[in-house]
Amino acid sequence: MREDSVEPPPPPAEPSSSASPSSAMPPLQAGSSIDASARARDIYSGIANLIGLQINLGPNAFPIEPSSVAIHDEVIDRYLDRIIADNGDLAIPGLPMSGRRAPLRLESIYVTLRASYTNRMGGIVRGAQTDRSGATPFWFEDGLTTGEASFSLQDAFRKERRLVVLGDPGSGKTTALQWLTYRLATEYRTGGSNELGSPRIPIFLRASVYLKAWLEHRRTYPLSAFVGHHLPGYSEGAALNAALQKVLQDGRAVLLLDGLDEVADLKDRYDIAREVDRFLDERLKAADGNRAVITSRIVGYSVAELKTDAALMTIEPLTPASVDALCRVLMIALRGGDSGEAAKLSVAVARLREKGYADLVSTPLLVTILALVYNERGGELPTRRLALYSLAIDVLVDRWSERARERGDVDFSTQEIWILFASLAAEMLDRSVVRVSETDLNQFLERRTNGR
Repeated sequence: MREDSVEPPPPPAEPSSSASPSSAMPPLQAGSSIDASARARDIYSGIANLIGLQINLGPNAFPIEPSSVAIHDEVIDRYLDRIIADNGDLAIPGLPMSGRRAPLRLESIYVTLRASYTNRMGGIVRGAQTDRSGATPFWFEDGLTTGEASFSLQDAFRKERRLVVLGDPGSGKTTALQWLTYRLATEYRTGGSNELGSPRIPIFLRASVYLKAWLEHRRTYPLSAFVGHHLPGYSEGAALNAALQKVLQDGRAVLLLDGLDEVADLKDRYDIAREVDRFLDERLKAADGNRAVITSRIVGYSVAELKTDAALMTIEPLTPASVDALCRVLMIALRGGDSGEAAKLSVAVARLREKGYADLVSTPLLVTILALVYNERGGELPTRRLALYSLAIDVLVDRWSERARERGDVDFSTQEIWILFASLAAEMLDRSVVRVSETDLNQFLERRTNGR
C-alpha cells in the first residue's frame, strides 16, 4: 500500500440485539419533553458515525430558540383575553343598577340589526347579488329569498368578504362591530364553526384612533403597521403586530374598522380611506379567508368612500319586534326585570309611532333615550314632540352631570348647559351647518366657558 493512500474506515458495527432499549434514539413526538438541542446532536452524531467521522459535539453545538409558534399562540391568547374582556359588556350611560350604572352583558341586550344592499346612488338593490369583483354570485340561505332587499348583518357578514355598513347616528353600527368582535373572539377559542362562518380572529379598531397614530407618524403609517398597536394601553404592540401579520397571512382575520366618517378633516378622511383600500387590496386576496367590515355614517361616507370593491349596506330602522325586544332588556336594566313595565314601555313607544313619530323609535339609541324618559316620568311618555325633546335633554344632562361628578370634572348646572346648547344651535344655524367636528366643538366650549 502506498504511504499517501488512505485506508477506508471500517464498516460500522451492527447494533447488538441485546442493546438496552434506552440506548436507541427515541422518536420525537408531539408533546415530547426531549431537549431539541440534544436531539439535533444525536442525529448529527449518528450520521457522522455512519460515514466514519469522529466528531465530538459540545452541548451548545445546536442552540434552539424557543418555538415561534408557541410564542405566537401565547400572544394571540392574551390578545383574545383582552378583547373578550373589553367587548363582553355594554356600558350604557344612564342605566343605573342599585344606584350605579351597571354594564349589561352585550349578548343579552344586542338586537339583531337588518340592512339593505345599497347602490352608489343610495338606492336599494333587490334580488341576487353579484360579488363586487364581478366573479361568483352568491345566494342567501336560512329561509331568505332572492327577492328580499333586507338581510340581517350576520347573514351579510357570512356571505360578504368586504362589507361597508352605513347608518345614521345611534343606529347601532359600533355596537354591531363590538358584538362581532366578542362573538368571533369567543368562538375562535372553541375552534369550531359557528353562525359567523369559519373561526377567525377579529381586529377591531376605530378610524379616529388610527388617524391619531397616522398623524403622529407624519401621515406615513400604513394600516398594516398599526394593527397590533390599536389597543389602548396594550404593552405588547410589536409582538401582537407580528402575530396578527401571521394570522392575516393565514387568512384567519377579520378587520372591523369603525367610524370612517369620524375623521373630521376631509383631506385626511380621503387619505385614511386610501390606506384602508391598500390594506384590503394587500390582505384580502381572492383565495384567503380574511374578511373586513367598515362602518360609517351615511352622509360622511359619500365624501370619501372606499375605492375597493365592497358590498354596501344601509342599516334599516328598527322593526316593531326589535323595539319590543330592546324595551324588555332596557327595563330589566332599569327596574331589575319588571316584565310588566317592559310591556307598558312597548305600548307607549308604539303610541309614538302611531302618532307619526316613527323617527323617534327608529334606532337603538333613540329607544334607549325613550326608556330613560319613561323611567324618569314614572311610567309614561309625553305625546308632544317638543315636550319629549325637552324632557329627554333634561334626563341626559342629569346623567352627564352624574358622570362628571364621579370623575371629578367640572359640573355645569342644567341652566348653563341649556344656554350652551342654545348658543351652539344659533351658531350652527348662522354657519348653515348640520354637524360640527369635535375640534370645532371644543373651540366653541373654550370660547363660551372661558376655559372652564
